[in-house]
Amino acid sequence: PPTSHLPTMPPLSTSSLRNVLLLFLLSLRVIATGAGPPDSIVVSGMCSTKSYLNGVWEPVAATRSGKSYFKKVGSDRWLYLDPDCDGGSDSEDRWIFDSDEPSTIAESDLDGDGTCVYDGRITSTSTNPPTGTNTWTVYCNSAWTDTQITIQNSCVMGRGLTSDSGCEDCPAGKFSDATDASSCAECDAGKYSSTIGAVSASTCTSCSSGKYSLSGAPECTNCATGRYSSSPSATCLPCAAGKASST
Repeated sequence: PPTSHLPTMPPLSTSSLRNVLLLFLLSLRVIATGAGPPDSIVVSGMCSTKSYLNGVWEPVAATRSGKSYFKKVGSDRWLYLDPDCDGGSDSEDRWIFDSDEPSTIAESDLDGDGTCVYDGRITSTSTNPPTGTNTWTVYCNSAWTDTQITIQNSCVMGRGLTSDSGCEDCPAGKFSDATDASSCAECDAGKYSSTIGAVSASTCTSCSSGKYSLSGAPECTNCATGRYSSSPSATCLPCAAGKASST
């Protein structure tokens, strides 16, 4: 009988296998916390000798702790949480700016150098890098210096920030039309949207006559008996005195 020749996939390279593993670890983080990291963060406020750390950073994957780590766009600089930067027992959780990519399997000393050498740090156990303006210890001009660093989280169109500073799709009734949005905007009263992850106010549709909605509504509500509305409407009006409606 003829032999069936099925196509075979070429073996994955080491780098491909590593990328698959990193994506898998990041997906576990999303499942465990209910939300992933911000789509990007913007760092500002670095001293002149560390100004190359200012700019946009994007999440890459998750370390063993489940916390996402970030890479500076266009640069081999990394931002991650290390539970113990030298692998000893007297260190503390800290977010670190570093020149080495962190390990995704090590429990501590994620850059594997056996010591605490990096560009800057802040003590924190937060799920994502601390947002707002905070005091970081940065190695500036050959000395450790307290520096006011600002980190802003942002989400792409159709997504907004969660309570733990991650990003998730805008729920029905809301939208985000900005590429650096921090929150989702609500559809106006009298309109609704059933779209999840909406990227434009055009997804907000006017309620038809006889219905109404408050702002941010995923659907319109029928007016109660004895009330009416024109389109679009945020409320229903009572029938005039001497008149009645059974609908």
